[in-house]
Amino acid sequence: MNKKIMSITLLIAGGLLLFLYPFVMMANIMQLAAYPYVEKGFTLVLMNTFIFLTSIYPLTYIICLVVYLFKKKKSIVIPLIPLLQIVMAVIIFYPAVSLEAGS
Repeated sequence: MNKKIMSITLLIAGGLLLFLYPFVMMANIMQLAAYPYVEKGFTLVLMNTFIFLTSIYPLTYIICLVVYLFKKKKSIVIPLIPLLQIVMAVIIFYPAVSLEAGS
């Protein structure tokens, strides 16, 4: 597959995730509202990291989109950054949930 087509496909896939953002942000706000009731320690660090990663996703996507559009030499790395951020958020989410359920 052509690098340009792959880059545009990745940008579109990252943009489609923005449709879910209002629901994710609502869940993040509810999680922050329950802050005093959350376990302390490593679970708290994981949950705060998850909330941070998912809350700044639109900012990351917009920056990557602008950099990709104005860069002369197109690279596949820039469109991958928002998707890697979501993958990192998912990887952090599972241990946080399992630690919370185990306590």
